[in-house]
Amino acid sequence: MKIWIHLFAIIILASCSSGKGGFGGKGVDLKALSGTWQQRDKQKFEKWALVSPTESIGVAYDMTTGSTVIEENMRLFKADDSWVYEVKLVANQSAPVKFVLAPDKVAKLRFVNEKNDYPQVIKYFILSDSTMKAEISDLKGGNVTKFDFVKAARK
Repeated sequence: MKIWIHLFAIIILASCSSGKGGFGGKGVDLKALSGTWQQRDKQKFEKWALVSPTESIGVAYDMTTGSTVIEENMRLFKADDSWVYEVKLVANQSAPVKFVLAPDKVAKLRFVNEKNDYPQVIKYFILSDSTMKAEISDLKGGNVTKFDFVKAARK
């Protein structure tokens, strides 16, 4: 079964940097993920809330039609010595799909699930405190989709 993960779930990891508030080094600072991120020039959002220092929960939603349509429920958590990003699509009531943190030199935050049809790799590139780029692809770096995000204004 081919599972498509909406990019909104990717925003979650938006604050991925090697410094304070990011995903580099020894741990993950989930506080950096808290809040609402918006896909640039679209009415698509992710909202994250800190549950504990080792767990955040999030929801991806679309407001294109003027109504809030929840698309995904997400969770980022530490399991043993690994960080796991888990996403569950609401529309088809699929089982949760898990991606494991596997950082590389270019992307400070890289989650991988070799068994998922697509995407198999999710990367984040933090440009500033309020902007980031995300990228999803297959394991070989093909079939790439890129996204631009901004931190949504607080209401």
